[in-house]
Amino acid sequence: GVAHNDLKPENVFLSEEGKAVIGDFGLAAEVGTSTRLQSTPAFLDPQTAEEYLQRKTETVVTEERDAWALGTIIFEIWCGSYPFFSFEEAVLPPAVLWQNVVFMSKTTRPA
Repeated sequence: GVAHNDLKPENVFLSEEGKAVIGDFGLAAEVGTSTRLQSTPAFLDPQTAEEYLQRKTETVVTEERDAWALGTIIFEIWCGSYPFFSFEEAVLPPAVLWQNVVFMSKTTRPA
């Protein structure tokens, strides 16, 4: 199979029928192959975050990265924010590994 490797809201488009479709396959690669370690920081999965902290430059492509990124997109849709966010990219890998996520009940205002 093939993994997208850069799922984020900017790469999800609406078709003429109003269906969500994925675009921008510039970082897509075959699952199980080795590729350059790169990702959009707000959508880092724990494995990629750990590899960043270890200063690795290569990674093995997995479907789990896309699954994590899709979960992050859904979280943003429901809660209006990312589960982990910082304007300083260096803060994100440790946050993904060690911070608690603030869930919807704590981020939404009462009606």
